[in-house]
Amino acid sequence: MTQDGVAIPDRERLRELIRSASELFETKPIRARAIAEEARDIAERLEDTGAIATVYLVLGGSRLADGAYEEAESELRRSLDIAQALGDRRLMVKVLRQLLRCAFYTRNPDAALLRGMQALQLSRDVDDRATEALTHNDLGLVYGRLGDFEGALEHLLAGLRILQQDASSSVGSLLNNIGNVYLELGDNREALNFFQRALDPLRAEGAERAVGIALGNVGRANTALGNHEEALTAYEESLGRHRENRDMPYVPPALARLATALGALGQEEEARRVFDEALAMVANHQHGEFADEVYAAEGRFHLERNELDGAVSRLRQALDLIPADESTRRLYELHEALSEGLERRGDLQEALEHFKAYHRISQAVGDGSTTIRIRGLMLQFDVERTRQQEEIVRLRNLELLRENQNLQVRHEQLSAENRQLHQISIEDPLTSLYNRRYLDLQLGVEVSRARRYNRPMCVAMCDVDHFKEINDRHSHSVGDDVLRTIAVLFGKTARETDVVVRFGGEEFLLILTDTEVAGAESLAQRIRSVVSSHDWSELSAHLRVTLSIGVAELQGGMDSSALLAAADARLYAAKRAGRDCVVA
Repeated sequence: MTQDGVAIPDRERLRELIRSASELFETKPIRARAIAEEARDIAERLEDTGAIATVYLVLGGSRLADGAYEEAESELRRSLDIAQALGDRRLMVKVLRQLLRCAFYTRNPDAALLRGMQALQLSRDVDDRATEALTHNDLGLVYGRLGDFEGALEHLLAGLRILQQDASSSVGSLLNNIGNVYLELGDNREALNFFQRALDPLRAEGAERAVGIALGNVGRANTALGNHEEALTAYEESLGRHRENRDMPYVPPALARLATALGALGQEEEARRVFDEALAMVANHQHGEFADEVYAAEGRFHLERNELDGAVSRLRQALDLIPADESTRRLYELHEALSEGLERRGDLQEALEHFKAYHRISQAVGDGSTTIRIRGLMLQFDVERTRQQEEIVRLRNLELLRENQNLQVRHEQLSAENRQLHQISIEDPLTSLYNRRYLDLQLGVEVSRARRYNRPMCVAMCDVDHFKEINDRHSHSVGDDVLRTIAVLFGKTARETDVVVRFGGEEFLLILTDTEVAGAESLAQRIRSVVSSHDWSELSAHLRVTLSIGVAELQGGMDSSALLAAADARLYAAKRAGRDCVVA
């Protein structure tokens, strides 16, 4: 029997293969790829476009597991193109999440954030709450890698809240990543608690790679607590799982952590052998996603043994792999270790430079302590609220009604505190403008409102020209003063209805509601002129500051991510046109 000239068994076989590959896609990507390759042959023979798109999603995701990022990007983009042509938004969300991970592993956080915002908006559009929660988890990872623990916790808590409301058991990855935030903040016992809590739900899900990652994190927390025997046990199990599942990108850092534990327990010969194995894997560039961690671990191993040449060499290799503009604990700890190694070796001038970098970055990270504390309170609020809600369900008789009422009162108090803390968390501490997290929350709302009421809307992306040169020539302190002054000039020039956001670094964004492109361009020209004509010599002699501005108007089927991308393209056009200009 045939249908459209094709044997029905072929169609049934294709459906079965795609179902199996999709089920294994997140947990066993290598097995999923083998199934997907068979499915691809059938789908192409049947010319089933939807099936082909799903197959390329699975193939791209499995390439990620092998660390073949160029191939992964290519196959995922092919899947995304087909999904967009078909209007399959649920599939688009899945592909965008994998593209986010690809950008994350290749150290492109801007692309990762943009893809995450797109996936988050689409998951809300199709009311896929489980995927929305997972996307929050992905974005939490990106913000955590950037050292923005406030942003990381905001997304992780949002995802946890959704899964708890839906009584989902798929909370393992979120609990693991919340543990990562606690570990970065130095609360090692609470980190260990979250890592251990993550293991049972991850095992129940069959998420073998995630179990291996969580076990590695259990080891990291135990190492930080000085529990080296417990750390060694966790590292050995983590390494075994990654090897068994062929999660090759995770093997080198697992080896480096195991070697560190062996060294701490006095097994130096075995530690050196394991380090050599990890280094051999990252040296061929096939599994080098976490090469900085491997180099840093061996560098510290040498430093502890006063093997200064080896220590300095490895620590420099690690430092070279981390973006210089990153403000994270791992970066300032590397500078501190390098400073110590160079000082002991007698390279005092270079040691001083690294000590200055350590001091500057650690202060910058320390400046975020208030917001981090705020997010910690919010985390405490969410955990306590969940416990209260569970307790309320158990209060079944009138004898416990008063206790129930007290819990409700405390719940309302915590909600009020949370609202106050949220207001603080959406402001940029340097300029007092709204920050990137506020933009993530608000831009989609404004785009939806403009579409609903058929109103015009624009955004203007502004970038301070030659800002690195300002920092280098006039000092970082002057650079900070420039950003504060520009924020004040924005406030004087923009309209009351305009929303001004510090987009990141030296970039600002204006959300211009009820504004057509001609009006937006006119306002952008006024802002550019005000900044250019300002007397900057008050901050530093011979200082001149200008802005390049890109203006984009909401059109057609644009979402918030496409609108930002259009403004960004026009900003770069302004840069190419010579800077100090507006392109609309």
